Amino acid sequence: MYVKETTLKNLIEGEKQFQVPLYQRQYEWQTQQLSQLWDDILEQYDLLTPEENGQSKAGEPTHFIGSLVLAPSPSIQASGVTPFLVIDGQQRLTSLLIALCALRDLVALDDPQAFERFNERYLINKYGEGLLRYRLLPTQTDRESFCGFIDQSEGRWQQSAIGNAYSFFKEQLTQPGPDNETLDPGRLETVIRQRLQFVDVTTDANDNVHRIFESLNDRGVGLKQADLLRNYIFMLLPNRADGVYKKVWQPMQDKLTNEQLEDLVFVDLIVRGKTTIKRPDIYRGQQERLRDIREDENAIESEVLELARRAGLFEKIVSPENEDNLQIRAALNRLDDWGARVTYPILLHLYILRENGQCSSDEIVQALSYIESFLVRRMFAEVPPNNLNRIFNALVLQLSQLSSELSIAEAVRQVLSERGKRWPSDRRLREVIRTVPFYGRGRWNQRMLIFKRFEESYEHAEPIDWSASKLTIEHIMPQSLTDEWKQTLTVSDEAPEDVHSELLHTLGNLTITAYNGELSDSPFERKQQILQGSHLELNRVVAASNQWGRDEILERAEELAVKAIAIWPGPVAIVDVSEANESVSPEGRPRA
Repeated sequence: MYVKETTLKNLIEGEKQFQVPLYQRQYEWQTQQLSQLWDDILEQYDLLTPEENGQSKAGEPTHFIGSLVLAPSPSIQASGVTPFLVIDGQQRLTSLLIALCALRDLVALDDPQAFERFNERYLINKYGEGLLRYRLLPTQTDRESFCGFIDQSEGRWQQSAIGNAYSFFKEQLTQPGPDNETLDPGRLETVIRQRLQFVDVTTDANDNVHRIFESLNDRGVGLKQADLLRNYIFMLLPNRADGVYKKVWQPMQDKLTNEQLEDLVFVDLIVRGKTTIKRPDIYRGQQERLRDIREDENAIESEVLELARRAGLFEKIVSPENEDNLQIRAALNRLDDWGARVTYPILLHLYILRENGQCSSDEIVQALSYIESFLVRRMFAEVPPNNLNRIFNALVLQLSQLSSELSIAEAVRQVLSERGKRWPSDRRLREVIRTVPFYGRGRWNQRMLIFKRFEESYEHAEPIDWSASKLTIEHIMPQSLTDEWKQTLTVSDEAPEDVHSELLHTLGNLTITAYNGELSDSPFERKQQILQGSHLELNRVVAASNQWGRDEILERAEELAVKAIAIWPGPVAIVDVSEANESVSPEGRPRA
């Protein structure tokens, strides 16, 4: 390994090409990073400002902007352009060359010869053929954009991150400099060329390039876990990297966002049995899994193909609109609305089973209903959600240990019904709906999903456009107990304050409406008038009541409990903590 200080001028002089490997992440510097680089450039620019006598200051310190780790390319040739792999530092190097490209285009407006001078000095290899013509060769994702700016060709790629960087530098070049004078292009060129210092680390044939890459980028500061995995995989494909990237990895990466791709490689490990894996250990877990086949390019390519296949399935989970089965799509949308990312492992497992012909779409629909019920009933019963990751991560492995006589849906139901999972029975659900405060429980989107499911259970002929509606949760008996409401509540011969304190936030006293402001603390008679005009069946039921007090709230709670039990099926043969040793039937009814 050779280490030395250098400048951009010394780094790129001669016939060289700096190749960003396929496994590297694409260019992603945004305004924050570009602004910092530009500030560094202007700081050096200011130091070079001529004094009154016209002479520049001598001996001013240069500015260190980081390291650049290079490795001789496997495709190195005896003559012509010498290629180097950019192991670390591609963001800085790309940014500086784009800045020079923008400076070139500005200077060339008044001096056409500057275009060729900048190109030959910084941006191209004059005698290089094909892609070797370019001094920097980014990843395939960025290549068209970068080369387009070098060649001044037109294309939609100008909206890329590299396009944004070019626009940033082009804009900055028109702004006044530190001395409030128009920026001097020659002085800027000098700064970029020889006033910014790198530490050039160039490996030799005996160095482990991948290990160096890991030490620079592992543990979250540089690359994400999925990026590190991509690096490792393509390091193991020295002869097939380009083809596998184009045909398999890039299409997979185009389907998913960076976050979704990271979710996929995490979930993939769980589905394969690594149920205790933590997100910071995704890369290490996948690396360990591939260790025994790392010398077999056929096997590595097969693994990439399998991951891409799973990406196609995972895309339907994270983007349910891509699922053709309408019932599954609806169930996935509800889980997405709930924010149930913890269910991704079992969802991917179900999709794999269906693709392999081991379960049907109908079974998936039923399994998803049990999963949704498990989440909703626990929320009703105030069961803390902090162990859901552990429960769902272990679910796939537990399913494989059950009798093959069970359908996959019933297997899911049986595992989730185990006592430690705390899936509330019908009896417990009815009890908490009647007595436990619901308002403020869980997250807003979860509460609204429950009301949405209640409303849809009425099977109204004119479905609600939920995406366009501005519905909020409304207390029928208001949060502020006015004199009129006190008089209303005295009908039950019970202290109004007691009824209010006990039942205010329970489900029976809540509804959803877009008229929350108008309803507010209004008397029940006024609320009736407003709710009678509602398109929601939930509100029409309330409006049909003659009065509103304890009996009406509990009656409505019972009605909603019956609906909840029908919408969200319960566990089988559990022993609920609140029911001591009472055995429960598959329908949730106590056994005789």
